[in-house]
Amino acid sequence: MVRLKPTDEAMTVHAFVKGMFPGPFSESLLRLYPKTFTEIRSRALAHIVADDRVTEKQGLIGPMRPQAAGRPQPMRVHEETTEKKGAGKPYERTQAGKRTRRDPPPKHNFRVELKELIAISNIAARLKVPAKTDREMGPNKNAWCEFHQANGHYICNCLVLAHQLDEMVKSRFLKDYLQEPQNDQALVTAGVDQGHEVPIHGEVNTISGGFLGGGCTASQRKKYTWEVMAVEVQQVDQTPVVDLLFTKADLQDVIPHDNDPVVISLVTAGRTVHRVLVDQGSSADVMFWTTFNKLQLSTDQLRPYTECLYGFAGDQVEVCGHIELRTTLTDGTTSRTTNIKYVVVNAALAYNILLGRPTLNRIGAVASTRHMKMKLPSLEGVVITIKSDQKEAKKCYENSLKTKRGVFAVTTQPPREEGITRAEIAWEKQPEPVGDIVEREIGGKMFKLGQSLSQELQDQVAKVIARHLDAFVWSASDMHNIDPDFLCHRLTMDPQVRPVRQRRRKFNEERRQVVREEMKKLLKACHIREILYPEWLANVVLVKKANEKWRMCVDFTDLNKACLKDSYPLLSIDALVDSTSGCRLFSFLDAFSSYNQIMMHLRDECKTTFMTELSCYCYKVMPFGLKNACATYQRLVDKVLVPMLGRNVQAYVDDMVVTSQQKKQHVADLEELFTTIAKYRLNLNPEKCVFGVEVGKFLGFLLTEQGIEANPEMYVAIIAMKSPISVKEV
Repeated sequence: MVRLKPTDEAMTVHAFVKGMFPGPFSESLLRLYPKTFTEIRSRALAHIVADDRVTEKQGLIGPMRPQAAGRPQPMRVHEETTEKKGAGKPYERTQAGKRTRRDPPPKHNFRVELKELIAISNIAARLKVPAKTDREMGPNKNAWCEFHQANGHYICNCLVLAHQLDEMVKSRFLKDYLQEPQNDQALVTAGVDQGHEVPIHGEVNTISGGFLGGGCTASQRKKYTWEVMAVEVQQVDQTPVVDLLFTKADLQDVIPHDNDPVVISLVTAGRTVHRVLVDQGSSADVMFWTTFNKLQLSTDQLRPYTECLYGFAGDQVEVCGHIELRTTLTDGTTSRTTNIKYVVVNAALAYNILLGRPTLNRIGAVASTRHMKMKLPSLEGVVITIKSDQKEAKKCYENSLKTKRGVFAVTTQPPREEGITRAEIAWEKQPEPVGDIVEREIGGKMFKLGQSLSQELQDQVAKVIARHLDAFVWSASDMHNIDPDFLCHRLTMDPQVRPVRQRRRKFNEERRQVVREEMKKLLKACHIREILYPEWLANVVLVKKANEKWRMCVDFTDLNKACLKDSYPLLSIDALVDSTSGCRLFSFLDAFSSYNQIMMHLRDECKTTFMTELSCYCYKVMPFGLKNACATYQRLVDKVLVPMLGRNVQAYVDDMVVTSQQKKQHVADLEELFTTIAKYRLNLNPEKCVFGVEVGKFLGFLLTEQGIEANPEMYVAIIAMKSPISVKEV
């Protein structure tokens, strides 16, 4: 340890001014040199206040200098509108001399070298050769570009030539000079050589948050910073100044290890807690919920904590609250007791407590993983040496490897896949009957009928179904599509948004197999087609259905943000349910792959492109996940069933119910429905259709002859709720 002697104030002021970064505050100190360090603090506080006022004023009155009018540049989805000066790509300039941001073109593999390719007469005739110049066209002075005839970069890194060649490749002008790609990595990004900056794809964080820095909110931390800079006299630290040294003697009782962590024991709440990890990378002292319960602490002692902790991968950790406990650290002979604010989280981890920087800095503790010890001074000035329990450290490390990754991502619901709405995740919740049903063979196929129907009425319903068997399909390949001239799905795009190509995601073997099977079904049903050179490109997303099977969707997040919202009005659920009150018979119908029955407009098919491990495909039919798909399907239902809606049919998107006030009238109502949907080739799914039941669930309500009743699934949780036993549970 190095100890500096007190210096005079003039030397401190000179060192502070010399070490300041260049800026307005540094210039003010050089113009009017401060005499004391107290003067520097007061002037720094005044500078902060003035800077905040200037920023607030600029935000109120807007920019002072009017911007030159010009043609608005197209924007990317998720692209920031403010950019740094000089952020343009090299060797690209517009006619006005300003740099533009262009995506680097894909690098194509040609059969000949680029300098030989541009020498071919028919290719050279189509190239726009730039004017010769004496200036350097890049950072590499020794590099030579045969296209620009100038130094600065190699021809393989010339973006101007790459863009022109890419246009020729897209027009298939250079198809005879292209090599066949040997693997998935054949097309790589051009224009970036080894000397360019490597892009940053993410961050690796430590646990951050807690009470470090003045509080858990931004205003508290800012106020704390101002108070530190405004104090006239620095507070005196009450911790005794003791030299904490680690020597060779501390290594004598250490078992040879492979980078074991420092795991100690402490005493809190009248109990000894083992498996306490000394974590210098954590900005909070963390206690886990299992430890909180084992200490038999009451939830009434928990104080609210509104913020979240952030884990190693940047994931938010939901906090149950915080509690302040008297904690004792001892080595068996000497001890030190202090108050520690523990942030209580409900997460699974091999440790009981994480001792972070707030406590380590306050008590002046230093941990050494080489010596497997933590040393801290006592209030009497004696060094306390706490040994790490290496056996517990190894057990904790092995248990942490067995636990599931992402333990800090504490959620109360299953994580939602990006780009998939909550309604589509719960898509499997369709109208269903309540009561006994009977299966009956009609035309060689099985259908579901209500058991409460009389034999005569069952025969009449079966005859109606037999006459309209073409309204049902049992596979996607047999499905008919709605006439595009009658209705098709169009994408209304914002003209200022540029296409987005998502980065490819990887799946494990199980999910890859699911994608392969779904692709075979889509190709067999002619719902998709292969596409080359797509502008929009999205990833495949797999979502768990209610029956534990996988549903393959596409992440249309970027495409949806570029589309304008279709404000087609949906019907009121309360009004639909009220209109079914008093009906004696119901038939619940479900469309077969409802969205896929509507065709995409021909010019919008390429915008629904998604990637797989084999190729890129686009949808010929309207897929799940598009922004206005629900409105388009509701428009279809309203057009098809317009003569029956509100009279004997109720429909909300793909949920359809045929209602009849009299049982004998139900056969005629079914006949009218089948005749109506046959005109537009709307297909039904026989596995989810039930005919002639007296009770059924529709849009979360229970429909009966007596009226609307409460759905037992909705109030069973309230009935099973236990009585509160504490003030917090109330």
